[in-house]
Amino acid sequence: MGCFFWKRKKKEWTYESLREDVLGKGIKSSGDYIKNSSNNGWPAKKTLTSMPEFPKNPDGSNNWDSFFGKEKKKEWTYETLREDVLGKGIKSSSDYVRDSSNNGWPATLTLTSMPNFPKNSDGSNNWDAFFGREKWTYESLREDVLGKGIKSSLDYDRNSSINGWPAKETLTSMADFPKNPDGSNNWDAFFGREKKKEWTYESLRRDVIEKGIKSSSDYRKNSQNNSWPNFQTLVSMPEFPKNPDGSNNWDAFFGKK
Repeated sequence: MGCFFWKRKKKEWTYESLREDVLGKGIKSSGDYIKNSSNNGWPAKKTLTSMPEFPKNPDGSNNWDSFFGKEKKKEWTYETLREDVLGKGIKSSSDYVRDSSNNGWPATLTLTSMPNFPKNSDGSNNWDAFFGREKWTYESLREDVLGKGIKSSLDYDRNSSINGWPAKETLTSMADFPKNPDGSNNWDAFFGREKKKEWTYESLRRDVIEKGIKSSSDYRKNSQNNSWPNFQTLVSMPEFPKNPDGSNNWDAFFGKK
């Protein structure tokens, strides 16, 4: 007796019935479609995209986002983007970088390249203006910084965003910000720190010995706490005693026999 095999007839898909079945089975991409088409009896990808109803982009390419019902990326203007950023409580450029992807915002470079993005006089990005931070005078800013217990330029950097202070570069560019003779920023003066004592060899040696320092290693350990100059500065003083071979004579410095 002969054997007969029943070959199941392929389903005739319309665009709508095929799309409904694809979405119903949780397919999310063209790659997923290819992987699962055979198991589900769907036509080849090329057959699907050749259907008259399959959506196309303006350039004629296949619009899979539309097929899968994915929301099109929002087209941001500068004003709508800034409004959304501020509305979500973003306070700094680093916050923007961290949260841009989750919120569907454009990359930082895209934002700062928008014609309306504010710039400083030197052409750098004015994030203070973008975030609408308070316009500080030097005196009001310094008073607020000191009042909040900030002790260093590093502390200022860490806390500027939280307190709505301008960027460190903006602060140090203020006309009233104190400078050292070489033009560098004088943070000691800004924070009201006492100027370091100017030591002579004799006054330094007297202070070291009076505080019970007995060796060069003790000097190293205690120099910072006592505001003494560093080890190298001390031994470079012209009066510091030397051995015949030019090495440092710490016995003579400490008055040891």
